[in-house]
Amino acid sequence: MKKKKVLFVCIITTLFSITSCNNNAQLTTESLFKDNATTISWKNYSKTDEISSYAANVTVYSMNSKKDTELKQTSSYRLTIKNIDDEQFTRIDMSSDFADGRLRSVVSKSREIAVFDSVTNEVEQRIAISEEEVSKDLSFLQDGIVLGKVNLDKIKETSSRLAFDVNENDESSLLQISIPSSYFNDYEEVKRISTKVVFDVSSETLNSVEIVMQNGEGITVTSTVTPVYEEYNDEMIQIGSITVINTENKNLIEGFAEDYSYYNSIDEIEEISLEKYEELKKAGTCFETDVEFGNPADLSNVETIVEVYDSITINETEDSLFKILLEA
Repeated sequence: MKKKKVLFVCIITTLFSITSCNNNAQLTTESLFKDNATTISWKNYSKTDEISSYAANVTVYSMNSKKDTELKQTSSYRLTIKNIDDEQFTRIDMSSDFADGRLRSVVSKSREIAVFDSVTNEVEQRIAISEEEVSKDLSFLQDGIVLGKVNLDKIKETSSRLAFDVNENDESSLLQISIPSSYFNDYEEVKRISTKVVFDVSSETLNSVEIVMQNGEGITVTSTVTPVYEEYNDEMIQIGSITVINTENKNLIEGFAEDYSYYNSIDEIEEISLEKYEELKKAGTCFETDVEFGNPADLSNVETIVEVYDSITINETEDSLFKILLEA
């Protein structure tokens, strides 16, 4: 028998019910990568070749702990990265459902970003990137296209020279580097508290990046990005990423009584049969709406964003995709 999760709200003598979701299979980070097989094509593959270009179709899923019970597709785009004359170029082609429906693309290199119409190639905006945004000393962390194996020897050597806090755990096979916040510029009213970059020594890949920021009101945001890899011809190729943004806000909104009733998760909402739900709906005492979880006075939340890559092509990208910046 199928059942529905129902939140009941009684007003005088009338019974209202708010349906939340049914018990169908839910999208999880594990199922997204397990059920969506990624295809990888490497032009003229050779074990001695380096990754000079990388392209993939990216599907983005997200959920928020305050309102969602599962991941939902929110957008998609085409990602293209290429090294040209020792400089990394990146291009993002947005899907037609972005913004006003027009096809737009964004290309960038170390010191410039250009936004343009994907059909006419008309440039809509150019943005110069200040050399002071990120210290040049950190360039060793992004040498080459970091979508596979990295040069751990160089990373450890440079981190030691810069006197970074380096912690290598032999049991977990993880190498953690803490980068002082002085190497980054603070934005107005936002301060960087810490930056940790973790590498997997056994696979020689980036394991995760954690950044902790705090604003003047004491709101702390911890962002953790974890790449997902797949082995291809003895190479580790990134096939997606998982980003978790944890916002801790201790400033409660005023106006809610201490005994205000709320639900922390869908598991706390009463479950009724589908037949009972249809009966209430037919009687006009039931309607559907979104449900917000947790204390409504507390704006703390956890946002999860999952990017799944597909149709990956390696070393097949032409320079012409970046001509707007190459000709500038």
